[in-house]
Amino acid sequence: MKTAIAIISAAILLFPFLSATGAATVSQDGAYRFTHINSSSGLSYNSIKCLLQDSRGFIWIGTYKGLDRYDGTRIKNYGKEALGVQSEYINALIEDCSGNILVATDDGLVIYDYHKDCFRRPVNPDLLNDRIYAMCEDSDGHIWIGSRSQGVFVYSPQSCTLAEYPLCDETGTALTNAYRMSIDGNDRIYLASYCENLFYFEKGGGDSLSCDCSGRRGFLREG
Repeated sequence: MKTAIAIISAAILLFPFLSATGAATVSQDGAYRFTHINSSSGLSYNSIKCLLQDSRGFIWIGTYKGLDRYDGTRIKNYGKEALGVQSEYINALIEDCSGNILVATDDGLVIYDYHKDCFRRPVNPDLLNDRIYAMCEDSDGHIWIGSRSQGVFVYSPQSCTLAEYPLCDETGTALTNAYRMSIDGNDRIYLASYCENLFYFEKGGGDSLSCDCSGRRGFLREG
């Protein structure tokens, strides 16, 4: 079932790109015909965790066994050796304001540098070596990162550095499990811990979290 959901999600998100490249075509009767892309076509793995179309038109595909880049014709694979990490799991993808691709893994953050055509770590990689669950960008171009047990971090594309952003809830308890994150148009950041409350905080407004769910448990849906 997970594989089927991943394939359906991939088809929906890839549709505009596939239409432009010819991988999805329209027949005379108006029906769309899709090309099925899977491990036989060159994907690292059939279970897809995340997708990103970057500003250059490439589709980046995060799987349970590495990262792939699709140009509409060919698929290029990047395993953990190429990324320089210990884990093959790719959990999230985002393009920063410099046009580089940030890759969230179970072993911290990796950046694909388009100008140098290589993967690299932040300047201070040892600060975050945990599973990264979520990433989102604020209006200043900073990338906010949620991790499994180390809490929230901010990545600056200009300096290529990570900074820890400690947060506490209204009881003073430190929040370490940042499962999902989203930012609204006013740079208010929403954060969901795993199977727990939904919180929000103002960027630059201190380290205090406010609860936004009246004690109910649930998930923050991205989109």
